[in-house]
Amino acid sequence: MRNFSQKSNNKVIHLHNKKTNKTVENAPIKSQAQESYFYGVDTAFEDFLSHSECKASEAIKNIISEEKLPEQKTKANSFLLHFVMMYAFRTKASIHNTEERINSAFKKVAKYDKELSKIDLSTNRIVHPEPAAFNLAYNMDNWVVTSDLSLVLLKNRTEKDFIISDNPFVQFNPIHLAKKSYPNNGGLLSKGLIIFFPIHPKFCLMFYDSWAYDTINMKARKVEIESIDDINYINLLQAISADKILYFGQIEQLENIKALSKESIFHKKDTYINETIRDASKPNKVLLLSYYLEHLFNPDFSFFKLTSNAEKKKPNIGMDDYRNEEIVEWVKMDKSHLWKSKRT
Repeated sequence: MRNFSQKSNNKVIHLHNKKTNKTVENAPIKSQAQESYFYGVDTAFEDFLSHSECKASEAIKNIISEEKLPEQKTKANSFLLHFVMMYAFRTKASIHNTEERINSAFKKVAKYDKELSKIDLSTNRIVHPEPAAFNLAYNMDNWVVTSDLSLVLLKNRTEKDFIISDNPFVQFNPIHLAKKSYPNNGGLLSKGLIIFFPIHPKFCLMFYDSWAYDTINMKARKVEIESIDDINYINLLQAISADKILYFGQIEQLENIKALSKESIFHKKDTYINETIRDASKPNKVLLLSYYLEHLFNPDFSFFKLTSNAEKKKPNIGMDDYRNEEIVEWVKMDKSHLWKSKRT
C-alpha cells in the first residue's frame, strides 16, 4: 500500500469510503486493512503471510524499479503468484463471499430435506468460529490453479493513476460475460480468465489465459497503456471489487475517485444464485448449480484481443470447458495422503 501513498509522506494515504461517500485525507497506512487476530489467536497464519509478503515485496520492488517481470519458472515468479492469489481469499470481502455462498446454497438445499426445512434460516446461519483462517486454509493451494496463466506488466503512461482497494484482487472474464454464461464467469479454471492486481499507481499486473487473448508486446511481457479509457476501466473494475474503501495518493484525483465509486455501486450486482438442474446422465437426479454474480461490466480494452482460436471456439465454450485439464485432475485428486505425509 505504501506504493500508493501520498508522494510527500509514504506513511499516509488518501481513502474514500464508497458506502458512506466519505473521504479521509492522509490516513495512516499502518491502520488500514488490518485487524488484530483476524486469523484467530494462533499466529501461524499471520507468520505464514508475513513470510509470503516479504518474499513477494522483493519481487514487486524489482518489478517497479526495473520495469520487468521475474522470469517464468523462477522462485520470484512463484512467490508473486502465491501472494496475489492469497489476496483472492484473505480479505473481508472474500470471507463474506464464502459465508454467503454457503448459506444461500444451504437455504436452497434445505427446501428438499424434511429436517432441514424446519430450521428458520432467516435468523439462523452457518458460520465458522474463525472464518478468515478457514477461508485461507481451504484455498491455500489455489495458486496452483492459476499457475498456467501468462503474466504481463501494464505500465500506465497517462496522467491518471491506478488505484487500489481493500479487496485488490480483480477477477474478470470477458468471454463468459459476453456469452452471458455467468456460472463460469467466476471460475478460476474457466477459459478466458483475466486477473488484474495493481502494485503501483503506474504499474498493474495482468494474469491472463494466453489461449484466449493476445496482448500487445506479448513476448516482451510489458504493455504501455496510453489510453485513459483503459486506466478508467481497470480502476472501475477495482472499485467494483472493493468492499468499502478505495485508496489513492493524489488528492487532485478525488473527484475522479468519487465518480468511480458512484459508478461501481451502479454496476455491482453482488448476487448469489442457486439453481436446480437435471443431471444429464441421470434424469431422476437433481443437481445444485451455485454461483456468485459480482457484476456485468465488460469494457472493451484496447491492449488485448481474442485469439483466432478463441474467436472460433467462443460460441461453443460450455460449463465443462476448462482451461487446463492437467490442473483439473490435480484439483480432483485426493490429497489427504499428502497432508498426512507432511505432518509425519
